[in-house]
Amino acid sequence: MARKAKKVSKKTKKKPKKVKRVAKKSKRVVKASNVQKAIKKSAMAVQIKKEDYNRRKLSLVLGNLTFFVILFVVSTILYSISTTVFYTNLFFMLSLVMGVFSIALLIVLLIFVFLKFMK
Repeated sequence: MARKAKKVSKKTKKKPKKVKRVAKKSKRVVKASNVQKAIKKSAMAVQIKKEDYNRRKLSLVLGNLTFFVILFVVSTILYSISTTVFYTNLFFMLSLVMGVFSIALLIVLLIFVFLKFMK
């Protein structure tokens, strides 16, 4: 019986695993002048591209602006005419949305006009 006990104790005993040691690579020291040159080169590469004034873009914005202004006016008129609560709320919400879109397109139109005069 003593022999069996020894075998069991040998099986339960675990050997420590071997750990591989990897040598660390040394970090390369960079001179400050090289870093400054690299920063200047990267700053020169990033430039803001100016958008050209384009007649096609202006006509597109003007067309959309007139469309949304007309929809805004129609929905406002229908809001004032309608008597049912559902239609009143519907045309009020439509007039709000169309008004916001038309104001946004008006801002875009003003930006294009300023770009034209800034040339």
